[in-house]
Formats: sequence, structure tokens, C-alpha cells
Amino acid sequence: MKIRSLCFQKPVLLVLSFTTLLFACKNSDDSEEPATDDDMPIFAEAPAAISIAERAERIDWLTQNTYVPRSIDPFDEDYSDLAFLKDVIGSKRVVMLGEMSHGDGSTFKAKARLIRFLHQEMGFDMIAWESGLYDCHKAWTKIENGTKGMEAARNSINILWSATSEVYPVFNYWDGDVTPLELIGFDIQFFGNYKSNFTTDLNAFLKNNDATFAASSGWTGLSRELVTLFSYYDAPTVLGDIDFGLIDNGLTDLVTKLQTFTQNDELPLLSQRDFWVQVCESTIAVNLSEKGLGKETELDFVPKNQEFLKIPLKICF
Repeated sequence: MKIRSLCFQKPVLLVLSFTTLLFACKNSDDSEEPATDDDMPIFAEAPAAISIAERAERIDWLTQNTYVPRSIDPFDEDYSDLAFLKDVIGSKRVVMLGEMSHGDGSTFKAKARLIRFLHQEMGFDMIAWESGLYDCHKAWTKIENGTKGMEAARNSINILWSATSEVYPVFNYWDGDVTPLELIGFDIQFFGNYKSNFTTDLNAFLKNNDATFAASSGWTGLSRELVTLFSYYDAPTVLGDIDFGLIDNGLTDLVTKLQTFTQNDELPLLSQRDFWVQVCESTIAVNLSEKGLGKETELDFVPKNQEFLKIPLKICF
């Protein structure tokens, strides 16, 4: 089966995000001046008092605009209690499903049912996890070629979810008869075992486009360092063996080289220039992040290759 392009030229996209709380902090310098009232976070302020009438009005609004699902059982396919979402979501292309914490099992079960509803009843056909961009696409290629969903998930998705039983119905859903949800990731980090295939896949792409460059000492040296960098996730003791400078400079030069190749949207993603440009840009951020352990490091994690994404992400739910 042909791997579809991630240019996102689709009617709908389901984003399953597990990061729901964002904290904004002011930039600080090296001074240690005492904090003032203006420096205190806004959530520390006591809420303003409201009148009894206003309180009653708010309660009435909540009563009129609250929907209580009948079930959170992932296998309950009587979706009449979720039908209201068709009006709420409408024609939006992206739905974000959050959670109270990374250990909220009941929410995981509810989301598993919501995912089936959105897929079966509203036509959403892609699911994005807060896990590695490369890892999750590699998992999707495995699923398309017969790998069980559970195995693919455990080799690509963060263990916060891939090792949690309440999320298993989502992974097993890939093994059913329905048209599967395409799996993608949107994290710069690498999770699971599929990261060990990264340099092999990238080398194959380079070899197909410039065999001389693929055989160069610059690339072979960089690929060895990348293997060490990825092994840090499983063996943190290798941190001292990583040549961060070589990786940073090597990946920067590699991105420049990649951009000289021709982009072909008709090819599988692992054979597309823009996919590898984005993955390498993200890996540069990973390298800087690991290099900055214990140090003050400012990072811009926004993908530089915005054209690759080609979709305005909206938080709709």
C-alpha cells in the first residue's frame, strides 16, 4: 500500500495530544532581585467576587451547555450520547483531546471511545501523538505491512501511554476491519525501539539521491554519533560520550545538502526530501536539548520547515 504524504491535504485531521497544561515564564537574567507583586503568576490572584445574580447566571449557562456522556467504555458503539459533537465540531479539521494528567486512566478510556466516534461517525482519518515524528511514521509503515497495533505503539509512542492498559483499545483498533487511522507524531524526541532504524532509513534516502555523499566520511561519522545520541534515552550514562558539536554542525550541513534534492509529494514519506529536512531540524533541537542538561539553553522548538506542515493547527475540543 502506498504511504500517503503528510502534506495534510485531507478533509479532516484528528490530533490526539497529551499535553494540556502550558506554563509561561518570564525570561530571567543572572540577577537575583526579589520578586515583586508584578512578577507573581496570574493564577495566584484571588478571583474577583461576583454577585449572587451573576453566579446564578453562570450556573444556568453551564446547565444549558453541559453534555454528560452516557459511557466511557471504548467498546460501547452506541454513539447517540456523543452526537452533539457533530454540531460542536462542525467542519473543523483538527480536534485536540487533552487530559488532567499523564496517569488519568478514566480520561484515557473516554478518549479511546471519542477516537472511535470521530473516526467512524465524523470521518477523521489521522491520529497524531505527542511522540516522535520519525518514530510514529515508522510505526505506521509497520502497521500498513501487518504489524499489530500494540507492537507498533510500544516501539514508537511514549511509554506514558503505550504501557498503559486504558490506552490499549486505541492500539488494538488498528487491527480491526475498519479503515485504520493513519498514525503520525509531533514530538522532536525519539521513543521506543524504532529510533534504531533512523540512520539506516536516512542512509537509504541519501544513497538514492547522492551515493557519493552517502559514502562520505562526514555522513558516516555523523551517523555513528546519532546512534550514540539516540541510545542516551535507554542508557543515560553515554551522555559524556556524545560529540554534540559534531552532531549540531553535521546535521546543519546535512539539512543544507538535503535541500538541494528535489521534493516529490508522490513518493512514500521515507523517500521525501521535506520529511527528512523536518526530521533533521527536529533532531538538531533534540541535540541542543540534551547538550543543555544542567545549563541554561534557549531553544526554539517551532519547526523551521513550516511548509512541510501545511495546515493551521487549531485547538477545537
